[in-house]
Amino acid sequence: MVSQHTALMLFFAFTVIGLTIAYLMGLSIFLLLLLLLFLGIGYSTPPLSFKNRPIIDLIICGIGSGVLPFLIGLQTASQLTLDFEFPWIVRRYQDAMLTTIPLFLIQAAGQLFQVIGDHQADATAGINTFAVKYGEKNSLRLASILISLTLSLPIIYELLNLSLTPYLNWYLVTVVVAMPFLIYVLHKLRGASEVTFKRLRQASNRVGGVILLLLFVYLVTVRFLLS
Repeated sequence: MVSQHTALMLFFAFTVIGLTIAYLMGLSIFLLLLLLLFLGIGYSTPPLSFKNRPIIDLIICGIGSGVLPFLIGLQTASQLTLDFEFPWIVRRYQDAMLTTIPLFLIQAAGQLFQVIGDHQADATAGINTFAVKYGEKNSLRLASILISLTLSLPIIYELLNLSLTPYLNWYLVTVVVAMPFLIYVLHKLRGASEVTFKRLRQASNRVGGVILLLLFVYLVTVRFLLS
């Protein structure tokens, strides 16, 4: 535990170091990181306080947690360029845009689950989150819709021939394996309560790391086989 003064000093020091490194790597990375920092600070800090603005809070979280980190990663790996002389550059931008949509949706859904779990505390503190304004049941319905769209989009992309990589069979394997767990979680969330979310968070802390490791190994394996 550090003091408030020490925390502020560390914040400014790490911010300056991070932005300096980003600038040295490229102007686009610097600007994206600066925007990410702005959204992160503005989420809870007046006068913007995006957290206190229903719907806008979901958009900010979708962009800040899903879209911007992905774009920063692409720019760090020099995958995007402003030189449109070659046709494949346009296709790469299209692929990047299509990828950001499910990332945006799943982060927005995750934010809904977060504010549902904090619903009582936010209402007591007078923070007008999406769950506080529209209720827990409506928030759960929207989160379920966003998750369904996220799972459906890769299949839609493949069927519409919007992807150059034939990944559909591999993706369907992960969907089939994950479906029982997803149904279980959604079933538990029907009776949204602080106790339910606490138990799900505890379960996530226990098995989340293992699941992410398995997904990472699976993705690396699939990428190797497809290449």
